[in-house]
Amino acid sequence: MLTPLLAPLVRRPLPWLLWALLAAPAAHGMGLAEAHRLALQNDATLRAARAAADVQRERLPLAQAQLLPNVALGASRVYNDLSRTASDFLGRPQRIDEQYPSYNATLSIRQPLYRPALRAGVEQARSVVADAEAVLAAETNRLAERVTAAYLEALLNQDQLELVLKQQQVALRQLDAAEKAWRVGTGIRTDIDEIQARLDLLRADELRARQAHDMARRQLENLTGVSASTLWPLAPERLVLEPPQPSTLAEWQAAAEANSPELAALRARRDA
Repeated sequence: MLTPLLAPLVRRPLPWLLWALLAAPAAHGMGLAEAHRLALQNDATLRAARAAADVQRERLPLAQAQLLPNVALGASRVYNDLSRTASDFLGRPQRIDEQYPSYNATLSIRQPLYRPALRAGVEQARSVVADAEAVLAAETNRLAERVTAAYLEALLNQDQLELVLKQQQVALRQLDAAEKAWRVGTGIRTDIDEIQARLDLLRADELRARQAHDMARRQLENLTGVSASTLWPLAPERLVLEPPQPSTLAEWQAAAEANSPELAALRARRDA
């Protein structure tokens, strides 16, 4: 569970501002909010951070257990089979056989009354747990940034690919017009060669754009664990810009020093 100090940062990561830009959802598509939700479940880096935090959380109950009473209960049962020889009152030897069971039970309780090292170990474990919680909060914030960057990069590469394809269509129309003009005798051969060369460059740009687009989609898929057929476009008109609150840099610096999970982790390591 995140400490109250770190919870506000996790509840309001970077993408919340950009989610306001999203248009209405398309069928079988993925938006930034959905991508972030899936990444919280499937991202390998965040899952590793959660597992590491779970391991460190166990240190506190282990340290606290050293201060609890140590109760030990033991029991035993022994069967005795004895034979002995003794003299009676007339001095005659006499054999005596005895068979009987015997029982024993012990209950011990040990309670440390003054063990400064154990209490210091508990405080150290608290600091280690606080460090793990802060690291997890920082990784959660970084995941929001990584998902946002990957999502916007995928949209940008998709727009660039569409632009190159449209430029190719324009070049093809120009090439067709230049060839018709050449056939009727009103055009020149160099116009055809120049347009053909530009078209060849656009085809090379298409290959690069497709590679960049596929790479961006794979990066987003690695974060979310799913492959979406469509990414929702952005709607800039839905973003309402407002002045920052608070309005002074000093207040923002004070808030960052108080709420930064990175600083919280460093403080916890210092305390530990």
